[in-house]
This record gives sequence, structure tokens and C-alpha cells, in this order.
Amino acid sequence: MISNNHIHASQLDKSYDIEQLDMFLRIKSNGDIEVQELFKYQFKGEFDTVTRTIGDDNHGGIKDFRAFEIPIERYNGESPDAPVQ
Repeated sequence: MISNNHIHASQLDKSYDIEQLDMFLRIKSNGDIEVQELFKYQFKGEFDTVTRTIGDDNHGGIKDFRAFEIPIERYNGESPDAPVQ
């Protein structure tokens, strides 16, 4: 797991912080990498969406992309694919 804390962005009268970023990486035998990124946001002001940009250079592409919201009370610091205790 790779973890990074506190990234801040602001525009006009609203802003957000990424309070926590946890990354879970698994290198498969064929060289592919499975990546899970979990962001914990703190919003100030009204937001409708969050945009995540992934560059398309220096890799062979992205397959099986999924994005979803995990309720904070369910996240325990482990990969979402780990069995829930």
C-alpha cells in the first residue's frame, strides 16, 4: 500500500482536500499491474462531480476500469477486495 495525505485544490468560493490516498498495487505474472486507488475527500462548498484524469502515454492502455463510492464507515484501510470482517 502507498499512502499520501492532504492534497488541496480551490476555485472561487469552493475547494476540496484529498485527506487520504491509499493505493493497492498487484503485479501479475504477465507484467500487468492491478491498481486500486481510494481517495478520501473533504469538500467545502457545493460540488456535483469529481474528475480523475489518467494519462494515456507510456503504457499499453487501461482495461476493466471501475469507479465507485465506498461509504467511509465501511472503509477500514484495506483493499476493498479484502474480505469484510
